Amino acid sequence: MHILELPREIQLLILSILDVSSTLALRQTCEFFQILTSDTFTWIKKFREQEKIHPVDLRYASGFGSAWPTLSELAPAVKLNQRTAPQWIKTRENGPVKLTSRPSPFMGLKILQDRWLICAYNNGSIQVWDLDDHDADLVDAGHPPPTLFLETTPSGQFWTAFSAAVEGDEITIALTRAAGDPTVVLFCTISLISREFSAIEFAVPGGWIKNIDPLHNVLLLATPDSLLIFNYISKQHQTWQIPQGSGAVYEGILDAQFLGPYVLAITTRAVFFIPFYPNVIPASASGISPEVHLAISHSRRLDFLQSTFRSAVLGGSAQRKYGPGRCDYFITIMAYDVFRGLFRFTLTCSLSPDSDTPSLEMSQTGLYSISNIAPPPMAPPPESPQSLLASRNDELHTPTPTPTVPSSLQELPNPSARGFVSTFSIGLQGKRALWVERQRGNTIRKIHVWDASLPLPSSDDPLFPPMSSARIYTINSFDLSDDRIHCALAELTGRIVLGDRAGRVDILDLNRL
Repeated sequence: MHILELPREIQLLILSILDVSSTLALRQTCEFFQILTSDTFTWIKKFREQEKIHPVDLRYASGFGSAWPTLSELAPAVKLNQRTAPQWIKTRENGPVKLTSRPSPFMGLKILQDRWLICAYNNGSIQVWDLDDHDADLVDAGHPPPTLFLETTPSGQFWTAFSAAVEGDEITIALTRAAGDPTVVLFCTISLISREFSAIEFAVPGGWIKNIDPLHNVLLLATPDSLLIFNYISKQHQTWQIPQGSGAVYEGILDAQFLGPYVLAITTRAVFFIPFYPNVIPASASGISPEVHLAISHSRRLDFLQSTFRSAVLGGSAQRKYGPGRCDYFITIMAYDVFRGLFRFTLTCSLSPDSDTPSLEMSQTGLYSISNIAPPPMAPPPESPQSLLASRNDELHTPTPTPTVPSSLQELPNPSARGFVSTFSIGLQGKRALWVERQRGNTIRKIHVWDASLPLPSSDDPLFPPMSSARIYTINSFDLSDDRIHCALAELTGRIVLGDRAGRVDILDLNRL
């Protein structure tokens, strides 16, 4: 029997087995298969398969957007994912596109919604670039050049930190000038419709900006040993101090972000979950019942064992809701140890109305080693044989002892790293990442990327699973001023943004098809 003579349900069953490439090829053979492959449920299935390992448009992802997106919405999204995925790990054939940036040192880069590139400079000026690269058809034609959406003038002051967020049709940007008491905040809003820009200054009790939640009108600021949650409408605030035990290694805050009714903070040696007070953010806005919100009274701590990190970024804060008051968060963490390399951790946090304490699970899922030597065998902690992490409440926490160099390392001639990672970033969905490695004794800067779909290299050490990566570009840097010390990525479309010490910004695109 010919396939055209089979019942429609059998044809659709066969179609569901095909991968995306085969489905797209079949769609172009004749009018019959073009109509058959227009079945919405087939494309939903293809999209759900992609989102397991690839970043996808969150408007149609499980637990985020519409439960039943239309074919006209899904088909371009699936095509974009199919074309971007293999290109992400390929060597970039074209050189970077240089943006017309300010010749001034800048604080950093941030990409919002895979489209809006924010460049914030120490002199207080801000550039917003429209990457405009979220249409599947643009992949065939090559990436369009970014356009400067808005640029502000320098404020005349020296700013030290910034954060940005987008909510609806408005971008919110906050700059902080110092981490003293008080700290001055430059609070800016930009309309994506009218391009109207407004800015005000106000003082907060202390800290530099780490995160913004414009939906709930709060800023998250940090000092080396404390966090401040500040509601810029009500002026209410909450301060949380990192517990520092006698003789413990000093723990400074590296990154922090909001996570439901908690703040997730990563320090040099641990991850903390800190509850915020209902008078700072209403309990009804946190996605959990008021009774449970008030019952949350203590923070949680997860220790990184045998590592002290110099820098870390939080990404992949995906949320799934399962009924009233119950939601799970999935977070990817990348942290850099100057002696051992770049680590990747995955963390799951479950909040339930049946418990006042979140359920936490975290494990090391990758290591990009930059050591000249392999790490010595390490015994896992007795309370968690399969994990590199220990979990406890703050009130039960004992100080982490000062790390010592094992004798096996002391006996080796050169227990050092072959180079260092100058900057790294991870996508908002935690499925793609990039870093720049600078090797000792030469001018080469290697740009590496990671993708969740990459197969894991073989390893005999279950405690240190290697992290697969692909080197996609090499840059020669002859001067410290052109060292790439900032980076960002548009995870969905594969665009990479690099910034150097002098404030110059480059865009590294995928190869044209």
